[in-house]
Amino acid sequence: TISLFADGEAVYNVGGGVVFDSTAEEEYRECLLKARFATGTVPASS
Repeated sequence: TISLFADGEAVYNVGGGVVFDSTAEEEYRECLLKARFATGTVPASS
């Protein structure tokens, strides 16, 4: 859900589920991937 405010601010929350074999880097990249439509960017791959 994107929340739009009268002052022009927009907030889009993304998240993921941390499981046994998760890493912080992978979870962060997943969040960037989920938000790519709103940011207009493509996450860099390593």
